[in-house]
Amino acid sequence: MTGLRWITLIACALAAAWCTTLTAAEPTVQDAADAADADTLWIEGDMDAAYEKAKETGKPLLVAFR
Repeated sequence: MTGLRWITLIACALAAAWCTTLTAAEPTVQDAADAADADTLWIEGDMDAAYEKAKETGKPLLVAFR
């Protein structure tokens, strides 16, 4: 039984280290917004402008509420 506890402890430690590495390496949405020109990516906070842009380009409008 002691061996199973050690294996479980090591597996949990490795999983935690792996998850921490993944989240630290992934860029965030805010990083992407800061790096690129916001006008070409999305329109934030202006539904009327977003609706008009979607109408002009013929592309669908994606609205996210958070």
